[in-house]
Amino acid sequence: MRPARLGACVLLLVAACVDSGARPPPIDAGDGPDAASPEPWAPELGGTRRPDGGVTFRVRSSRATRIEAWIYAAPLGAPAAMHVELRRDPGTDRFVAEVDAATLAAAGVGDTVYYGYRAWGPNWPWDPAWQPGSAAGHVTDVDADGNRMNPNKLLIDPYARELSHDPTTIGSDDGRVYRVGDDWRAVDSGPAAAKSIALPAIAPDVGPRPGRPLRDQIVYEVHLRGLTRGDAD
Repeated sequence: MRPARLGACVLLLVAACVDSGARPPPIDAGDGPDAASPEPWAPELGGTRRPDGGVTFRVRSSRATRIEAWIYAAPLGAPAAMHVELRRDPGTDRFVAEVDAATLAAAGVGDTVYYGYRAWGPNWPWDPAWQPGSAAGHVTDVDADGNRMNPNKLLIDPYARELSHDPTTIGSDDGRVYRVGDDWRAVDSGPAAAKSIALPAIAPDVGPRPGRPLRDQIVYEVHLRGLTRGDAD
């Protein structure tokens, strides 16, 4: 199965109220009144495959009270091989967890690490009795502040660079598993949902310093999937 390009389905992670994270330095403005200094690089967010074979998970959320990474050995139709809680860095909105290569291997996870996040928050506090397909801890689907966490709905990592498949695909064409409400809030989307794929980190490369001021730059916004879907690579 060819991995799907990251596209509009990232919007599914709105449920976890995930915020923006590491940013590249701004375009160098050159000399003059619109000049700017590059910002320091923050640790890369998302699921990152380390050189030692382990994985580091980093994600940001200002609303979530608990986030877990659920790791799968196969992208579709299989239960999770293991899961791990991400811990909040003190004084920040960043949640972090690490899993070493030996633990992944013991869980039956191979060379490709498929994963997704489950999030809890004010509208659905964490309850130790919860398990996939359970409503334990549920208060309301959406609260007055717009929180709509539901741990039964596996979330795409907004910082992932590759996905296993589209949310609806051959063998997973029932979009109702992503619904909430009385009949669907306790339905686990994990076996069917698109999985993020942990890839090695990309070394920052901002390129050479532009020789013209920002006012002479052209910035063009494109839809990532539309731009890359015909790329054979």
